[in-house]
Amino acid sequence: MRTFLAVTLLILGTQFAQSQAPDVRIKGDVSFSYINNDGVGFRTITPLARYSTISLSTLSPLGFNILLSQRFSFIRDDADNEFFDEYYIEDPGSWRIGKQYLPFGGGQILRETALAARVDSNLIFEGLPLSLALVDAGKGRQAGVIGRLGGRGYGFSAALGAHWGINGTAFNLFQSLGPGLGRERGYQQAFGFDWNQRSGRLTSRYESVALRLPNGGDDALNLTDFSLSYDLGDRNSLLVGLSQGNERWIRFGGTYNAKHGVTVEALTRAMNGRIVESSVTLRVRF
Repeated sequence: MRTFLAVTLLILGTQFAQSQAPDVRIKGDVSFSYINNDGVGFRTITPLARYSTISLSTLSPLGFNILLSQRFSFIRDDADNEFFDEYYIEDPGSWRIGKQYLPFGGGQILRETALAARVDSNLIFEGLPLSLALVDAGKGRQAGVIGRLGGRGYGFSAALGAHWGINGTAFNLFQSLGPGLGRERGYQQAFGFDWNQRSGRLTSRYESVALRLPNGGDDALNLTDFSLSYDLGDRNSLLVGLSQGNERWIRFGGTYNAKHGVTVEALTRAMNGRIVESSVTLRVRF
């Protein structure tokens, strides 16, 4: 983190030295959720662990993009309990250094942030993008190599090292919102496949992850998720999904586009045939 901040300050200092005021862009993605599952109540985190964030980004004179994204809140006792969701410097489409969401799968199952140095290329396999990251998040947290090979339609992913899947943002299709596995746990290996296809108004998505060599007392685990979403027009949609791990989770809901940048999302989830959670989320993006 200190290295990232030093580089950021150096670039910003260069801008001011050249008497060029930096062009800072502000973006927000804020969710107000009411979650009904044993009294969780109102949160600024969605049931599937999407944080509310506000982001600042600027472009350096050298063409590098700098981003700082702060959460409105975090999951208590989580392995990643920082207020910053992401902070990195990047050459878009080429490399990225800092805290970031790691390149694995379709972002539905093994979804977590960590300090990493990432490269993106399609030179090794022509026409097939490759994202590869070297990760070191600190003691008891994610470390090793993680990456995905594939385009928008399908991809293959792998992670080798230690403590993959410990953050509260991982595996939320298979559990209720909580702190996740925690530090010193997770898996040394993860292998994934993701696929999605749109046909008319219907979008199909499939993702599977095999988790091997646990760091703690957990067992090896196979996770799969399949979902269908139907576009009702005007950015309104319906969703149904099935997630299979140690338990079977079914989710169904929809999104209503109230106006530009404002949506209402409803979601109900059942585990092994019993409804365990329902929620309504107001999402505002600007």
